Amino acid sequence: EYGQIIVSVLTATLAAIGAAGIPSAGLFTMVMVLNAVGLPIDMISVLFTVDWFLDRFRTCTNVMGDALGCAIVQRLCTKELAEMDRENELQELEGEADTLLNKKDEEDSSI
Repeated sequence: EYGQIIVSVLTATLAAIGAAGIPSAGLFTMVMVLNAVGLPIDMISVLFTVDWFLDRFRTCTNVMGDALGCAIVQRLCTKELAEMDRENELQELEGEADTLLNKKDEEDSSI
């Protein structure tokens, strides 16, 4: 019994990691887990009709979680991000100034 539980947990974990970004992958990972544990997969067509509906909720939850994570990072890092933007703008301006100076030097040396 414990062996089946460990196999089930490991198979489900590996399947979930491997199929994270694939739509409707939950059904296929479920088939993998059922096969690994030795359970029948005869009624998978019934699960497919229910899984289609549940997949919409999983996708919505995933998108909302990603959006919340982005909002938290943005909120916590506002000062650092603004400082990085200023540094990048300064580097761009310095690069443009160097380019203009190099052009002017080339023009002066060609005269």
